[in-house]
Amino acid sequence: MQKFSCFLFTSFILIGILERCADFNSSSNDEKLAQRVCGSCHTYPDPTSLPKEYWQNHIFPSMAKFMGRYVSEYSRDSLFEKGEGGEKVKRAGVFPEHPILSDDEWNKIYRYYLSKAPNSLPSKVSKYPLLETLFSIETPVRIKDKASTTLLKWTKNGNLIYGDAGVGNFIEFGSRFVTKKIGELEQAPVHFIQGHNEDIVTVMGSFSPTDAATGMLLALPSDERMPPALLVDKLQRPVHTTVADLDKDGKEELIVCEFGKFTGSLSLFSGNRDQGFKKSKLSTTPGALKCYIADLNADGRLDIVALFGQARERIEVFLNQGRLNFKSLVLLEFPPYYGSSGFQLKDIDGDGDEDIIYTAGDNADYDPIVKPFHGIYVFENTGNLRFIQKYFLPMPGAYAAHLADFDLDGKLDLLGVSFFPDWTVSQPADCLLWKGNGKGFSKPAQLPLSHLGRWIVSDIGDCDGDGDTDVILGSLMLEVKPDKGQMNQWLKEKTPFVVLKNKTK
Repeated sequence: MQKFSCFLFTSFILIGILERCADFNSSSNDEKLAQRVCGSCHTYPDPTSLPKEYWQNHIFPSMAKFMGRYVSEYSRDSLFEKGEGGEKVKRAGVFPEHPILSDDEWNKIYRYYLSKAPNSLPSKVSKYPLLETLFSIETPVRIKDKASTTLLKWTKNGNLIYGDAGVGNFIEFGSRFVTKKIGELEQAPVHFIQGHNEDIVTVMGSFSPTDAATGMLLALPSDERMPPALLVDKLQRPVHTTVADLDKDGKEELIVCEFGKFTGSLSLFSGNRDQGFKKSKLSTTPGALKCYIADLNADGRLDIVALFGQARERIEVFLNQGRLNFKSLVLLEFPPYYGSSGFQLKDIDGDGDEDIIYTAGDNADYDPIVKPFHGIYVFENTGNLRFIQKYFLPMPGAYAAHLADFDLDGKLDLLGVSFFPDWTVSQPADCLLWKGNGKGFSKPAQLPLSHLGRWIVSDIGDCDGDGDTDVILGSLMLEVKPDKGQMNQWLKEKTPFVVLKNKTK
């Protein structure tokens, strides 16, 4: 009897071990399946990075459409906008006609993510000291309608270029914000390049997401008696343009970030206005946000470095091979939930090469939640086209980072601007300054600005010519969740932008 009891006890242990091994193997297999499937389109998303409710109610219903899984036979058709934009998406095969995963595979991935995801993300409410002495806050302009600022740019002569998506205004302000020039556009101006003989304005076409090609580039002659000229049209929601003579033939090429929606591209236009521009696509993926021109591999040829903020979020370099041929290389890649919002090439450590300052903070796809990985990242250039993370400065909803010696102490500071701060706190951190201390950055101080607007665009420059760096922030009124009266306050203030006037000099 004792031997039989011992045998039963041992059997139960073995059964328990086998069950745990089976569960482990099942979980391991589910993880491998998830890594293979979810990592085929973008960086593999970590299940622990978002709460369970988010995966269940937002991510998986959205992912299902890209996997060819629809609620009904009619729901696929509803995903295509009418007209040209919808036809582009159909041709691109964004939404498959039939499921590309079996029910069993889909359920395994779903089960794996929900089993690993936390119920909530770590919550940390940060309070910052107020930055009271460095800047004065000025609101020099009021408007009649609600603020829809999409363009702010200081020119070399200290004037300000301002664009509004709501009414299509394009205004140049001179000294003391006296209006010098007004232009009326049907659509949203989003980017401005100051040239010698003419300026270039990027017109988005539609601020709302679309795949229709209604954007354009306009040339504004320096002679105000001359009308604007159309450079390029039929662009898919262009958001940024760069010009450079990439093949050294004396003519500048246009590099345009066609953000699009489900489709888009990073496009290069060669030739000229008289002979016509020839378009080639450096990348055919959507989400191109911004690009810079730099000789990143020091071979004497100018390269193109671009940030993509849709699906496969990444910073990619297009290495110039000569004769407008390019070889692409991904420098940095980010998970699809990071919300890439901007980047800069800057020599932050003074070693003579270009480092990367990157912001993650876009939070518009689903109900916004505070994400601990949002903020400002600094990646150091270690040579041979390699970049490693040197700093991470947390800031929910970060949309821009500006590097400058604001207090003129000989050390570079970082100013962060947020479009999606934590609206649940009494004083959302929408503008933070990290002062440089020679070894990195000190703890940030806050400028309380959320009562005046919601900051989507920004720029820095010496607007008054006194030798220090000023800041300008442009407001775009968009629904706040939760709204604690901000919208009514902004409607009352009618402030399209604020100027942070540096008081160092």
